Amino acid sequence: MKKNLIYFLVACICLSFIGCSKKEEEKCKMNMYINIKDQYVLEILDNIIQEYKEKNPNCEVNIVANLNNKISENEQNVDINITEREEFIMKAKTGNLMNLENYYEKEKIYNNYANLTSSYGRYHDINYGIAILPKEMKLLYNKELNDNILSKEDITSITKKLNSQGAKIPIFLGKEDDPNNIMLSIVAYNIVNLDNIERLYDNKEGYLKEIYMEKIFSNLDLLYKQGVISKDLFYLGNSNDLNSFNAGDIPILITDNRIDYNEAKISLLNSNIFFSNSVISVPIKAENKNEVDKFIEYLYSDELLKKLANENILTGNNNFDRIKVTSDNWYLLDAIPSRFDIELSKTVDNILEGKYNGSEWQSLIENVYK
Repeated sequence: MKKNLIYFLVACICLSFIGCSKKEEEKCKMNMYINIKDQYVLEILDNIIQEYKEKNPNCEVNIVANLNNKISENEQNVDINITEREEFIMKAKTGNLMNLENYYEKEKIYNNYANLTSSYGRYHDINYGIAILPKEMKLLYNKELNDNILSKEDITSITKKLNSQGAKIPIFLGKEDDPNNIMLSIVAYNIVNLDNIERLYDNKEGYLKEIYMEKIFSNLDLLYKQGVISKDLFYLGNSNDLNSFNAGDIPILITDNRIDYNEAKISLLNSNIFFSNSVISVPIKAENKNEVDKFIEYLYSDELLKKLANENILTGNNNFDRIKVTSDNWYLLDAIPSRFDIELSKTVDNILEGKYNGSEWQSLIENVYK
């Protein structure tokens, strides 16, 4: 009888250890490196991550770069990156990122998502990343303030009339880009196809051969001579400008899909200019790939896509988004390295001072790569 009791106790202890080990096995973790300046995108990401954690209470999600942009110096043991495109490319250049083709096939990225989703995640024709949360540049104007000066809803006529009155137009896109360069990117969008420029990323000799890029600067010069634009017409806005616009104190605003507006008082001009401030990538050495699989599966789940669409947040999914991300061209500042920023702005300044000479593209490349 005693032997039977001992055997029973031993069996219970063994089963309890097995049970504990199974519970420990169910525990998981995932380390995320996040580095994005756009607060609008960060807030959406924060909500997505919190909802994922609630649905997966046994998973410990560690953010190695805080959502408030305080970047950790320790990027070891990272399982998933969410960064702006230029940093994504820098990581891809090291050869330390996985090819995400399996995710493209599993989540039907090619079939169900806008081209921007894959093009922003591509480096040297390999999909090392996936762009998420695309944005559309929009021009909004107050009808009451503009009815007396606008004859038609055309961006050229709008800016020309406002320019003649000395008005200033704030740009509020969540990016701290130079207003000159944003203006040039708007001009470039419908002038030249930037696919080759993107493929040549940071290639001086290749850039010099793309002489058609001069069309961007000659068109900017033409707009200047026609009085459509001028120096300092645009400036980098902030949340105060957004509040002033909503209060009716500012006649016109260039922004993205972050704000709702009163259609009775505000008119919208869609630019068809789309871009993304966030690209997902996965390091080859990621230690918790099963959890990465689960997170990406959640990110592309019908449940989340439907929720984001109901909140007027773009996902790039053709079946859920209320606004279709249809553009096939590049936003200029995302197709070239940030090393261009200073010289590009100087070139725009010169043109808007009447100093266009017809060789701006060649001079720009030589100055950037001195």
